[in-house]
Order: sequence, then structure tokens, then C-alpha cells
Amino acid sequence: MDIERLLRLIGKYDVSGSLVWTASLKFFVICNDLFFWAMADLEPIIDDADIDLLEQCLSDADDDGMSLYCARKRGMRPQEPAYRVEIDKKNWPLFDACGPKRDAIFGNREDQPRQESRSATDNIQQDGPAGKPIQESRSAADN
Repeated sequence: MDIERLLRLIGKYDVSGSLVWTASLKFFVICNDLFFWAMADLEPIIDDADIDLLEQCLSDADDDGMSLYCARKRGMRPQEPAYRVEIDKKNWPLFDACGPKRDAIFGNREDQPRQESRSATDNIQQDGPAGKPIQESRSAADN
């Protein structure tokens, strides 16, 4: 495997945060929770053919390229919630083409329609105890 080519590709697309490697220079793409909930998961980059696939995925899907690599390599679509949280809507057809529609499993319900990505703060409850709005505390000097 051409490690220098791999590292240049990772640098070009600035995706080093999605890559891990061992002391013996075996490389893996991180795909935690992409296919299954609560799953620490990696997809290996084994040879030059994998580097070719990774390069194509990064070219096709920009920031979603590392996840697309994992999906194409496995021939599997991500779980449905990953579409709503992790994958840019413009790339959904690329992921759909990776494999057949997945069966509904915990957290992967068909009755939850896909929506565009949301920020992590959209799900934070903004109410305090007993449903009362949270109020900023003010010191006596502010009054």
C-alpha cells in the first residue's frame, strides 16, 4: 500500500480526524454509530484499491467522503438516523446506492422521515424544572 499517497489524500481533504492507525502502520476509517447504535467501529484501508475507493468517495461526497468509503466498502447503507444527523442531504443518494434499504431496528424507524441535519443544540431542553423557562441569574449589583 502506498502510505505516502494515502497521507497526501488525507491532508488534501483535511479528514485526519476520521482516521486512526496502529504502530505497524495499519490504517482505519472511523465509522462509529454509522451502521449500528452504540458501536465503536472501523473500516480498514488495506491496499491501493482501497485508496482509490477512498479518493473517489472524498471527491464524490466532500465532508461525507470518509463515511461514504465505509458504506461503499461494506455494500451497506448507514442506519436511518445517521442520514438525519451525520450526512448532508445532497449526499443521501450516494449512500442509498451503497446497498438495499435497511430493516427498521431500534432507533432506525421507518416512521421517522428524513430531515436535514440539525445542530447538536437543537435537542437540548430549554425548560427548567416543572417546565418553567430557565432564567439567567443576576447578581444584586445588576438590580
